[in-house]
Amino acid sequence: MTGTASCYGCDVGGSSSTPSSLDANASSDDVIGRVISAAGRHRAQDHGCRCHHRRGYTLSESSPVSIRREEATVTSKSERLTGETRVPTITRDRQGLLDALAAVDAEGWNSSVGTALLQYIRTQLVRPLAIGLGVRGTAASQAEATAWEAVWVAMTKPSLRSAGSPWGVLWQVARRAVLGEVVAAQFATNERRARTLAAAVRTGELSPPIALEVVMAEGHEPASADYGPVGEVVWREVLTSADHALVDVGWPADEAARIVDAVLCMPTTPDSRCTIVGWRLLAVDLGVPPWQARRLALALRGTASAPGVLPLLVTDGESALRDERVRNALLATRDRSRTSDAGLERRRAA
Repeated sequence: MTGTASCYGCDVGGSSSTPSSLDANASSDDVIGRVISAAGRHRAQDHGCRCHHRRGYTLSESSPVSIRREEATVTSKSERLTGETRVPTITRDRQGLLDALAAVDAEGWNSSVGTALLQYIRTQLVRPLAIGLGVRGTAASQAEATAWEAVWVAMTKPSLRSAGSPWGVLWQVARRAVLGEVVAAQFATNERRARTLAAAVRTGELSPPIALEVVMAEGHEPASADYGPVGEVVWREVLTSADHALVDVGWPADEAARIVDAVLCMPTTPDSRCTIVGWRLLAVDLGVPPWQARRLALALRGTASAPGVLPLLVTDGESALRDERVRNALLATRDRSRTSDAGLERRRAA
């Protein structure tokens, strides 16, 4: 008996034997064996036939998977005009930069011109500038990223289009950003605060920061937190002298000791918005008027420009209590009408 085997729409001719075509005198075992053998031949023929189009589609019809979508072939305006895709060339002159910025205004920063311009700025302007200023390692990467961002922001400003030398403007922006990162890393703070500290160092108001590695390389050992018995005796004498200084200006002995202990527990974090930090909480702890708590804090702790009794006792000893300025500051803690020398100087400056 002759039949036809079908494979996904392809017709393949072949012959097969069925139980009806077998000899009637064959035994049941022979019939089963011939049927199994015929089925195996059909499977082999079926697996050998493979068509080159998807199931359910004719040979001339494309499947939806193979259809090229329009959004997958979107090109920029410049590419559609030229008919080819190429990397734009950035020229380092005024007209070249203005042309690139005009293309960015029309097509956006994601266009080929915008990408090429940003890459050129980073590799040909910012990176050589950071290396030329002596920045290396991680600091160089940070300075490069900061300067690149600053230049990118500068290129979005309309004023750059009217500048006589726009590349010079971008170079100045990048240089300032790199130097800002350098001074910020030197003083371990933000750029604005670091520039203020650097100006104070140049005028001699502050000492430049020194790395611990440099100090240890010179042979200095880190200070120990344990002052030993001698240090404890010296510190106890300092506190006793501070107590006596308050008693001499009219404070009771027990209250003077409590004042010194409370002043030592005041916060030490400086704040540029005020002269001294924590005097309001000191007034609550001691139960004294705010004006008195503030004068006690200034007299005992002092400021960076006018040290108080406690730091002067550590550096100068008992002779610090004979200073007229220190004496007036202590007397002002008892009499509100009395003004210390530091207060007079602040009033004159205002």
